[in-house]
Amino acid sequence: MIRVNRLKGKNVFLALFLTLIVVSSIWVSYSQATPRKKVLIGVLFDIGGRGDLSFNDMAWYGSQLAKEELEREGYEVKVKYYTPRSTAEYVPVLEQFASSGRYAVLVCVGFLWTDALKTVAKKYKEQKFGIIDAVVDLPNVLSVVYRENEGSAIVGAVAAAVSKTGKIGIVLGMEIPVLWKFEIGYGFGAKWMAKKLGKKVTVYYYYTGSFSDPARGREAASAMLAQGVDVIYAAAGATGLGVLDEVYNRAKSTGKRLFAIGVDADQDWIHPGYILTSMRKKVDLGVKLIILRAVKGPWKGGILSLGVKEGGVGMTTPKDLDIWLDFLRIAKGYGESKLKDIKAKVSVMFEKYVMPYMSLINELREGIINGTIKPPVPTSETIEKLRAEYMTPLGI
Repeated sequence: MIRVNRLKGKNVFLALFLTLIVVSSIWVSYSQATPRKKVLIGVLFDIGGRGDLSFNDMAWYGSQLAKEELEREGYEVKVKYYTPRSTAEYVPVLEQFASSGRYAVLVCVGFLWTDALKTVAKKYKEQKFGIIDAVVDLPNVLSVVYRENEGSAIVGAVAAAVSKTGKIGIVLGMEIPVLWKFEIGYGFGAKWMAKKLGKKVTVYYYYTGSFSDPARGREAASAMLAQGVDVIYAAAGATGLGVLDEVYNRAKSTGKRLFAIGVDADQDWIHPGYILTSMRKKVDLGVKLIILRAVKGPWKGGILSLGVKEGGVGMTTPKDLDIWLDFLRIAKGYGESKLKDIKAKVSVMFEKYVMPYMSLINELREGIINGTIKPPVPTSETIEKLRAEYMTPLGI
């Protein structure tokens, strides 16, 4: 009996072993018969490139989200990135990418790519292109634009509510039409909140002329603080990092109650307790949608507009910070105690200074969504009139 059982055991083992070989053979044959589809994506950053902790970094993040989703669905994805040194490179570099015929889509990040894309996309009609923050009216281009005036109105309302001096400011990068929406939206929201609260608010603005110079950001912030400004919105890419630093350093050295507002990404963690909120502009969502539509479909050139209603822009809260704490854990190597400290400081600050006004902030948000409140969209014909109504230039 023992011998028979041993034989039976060996036979069972042999049968299982042979089954595994057959299944493995079938899988190998299936894998060879259906190879993973290779996809190459091109992402061309705005001037300054990665490291701004806002615009370009969010574009990179969006491409990674798209890559992960496509790979889960069986694609083999490679993303090639390019950072221009000057606008003079835009046409030749974009043409080099397009002429290769290798890319499923080329994503141009930023308004400054507009003219180059118009030129190149006309020539390479079979190439799919996407652009963030501009409209290129060609059938092979998907243009993603944001209603930054809406998100900026919300953080402008926050700034006006929290300010004790009645003086708030916005530091911007290059003076281009898309930045006008940040500027005027901020002023509109601030004046809306000031009227609700029965207070007077002056909104200063200053264009540094750069998206990649933190020193200029620090200088502009310093000049605003000298005027008595106590809340500054940094809408200037990497230049804005200098604004955040200057506000923090001045608050620490003087003991004054000073705050900054971040942009594009959730920047509340940079100086926790000193950044009221961030105007989250989901460049990552725009880039992700361009890539997925180009690879999986349905692809159609045209305009995709993202505002508060679509979740494309809005203000951050401590709850949103959880996503970024994971990023800090992985990318920055932050330990758990530091992450908890960041979350605690942001939460305490938000609860003390922002939460008392949340009912009014939500009133503004809901009004924007249902169309009863409409932050103006500035144009070259209206910008000066809107500035006269909402803004005050910073004379430095």
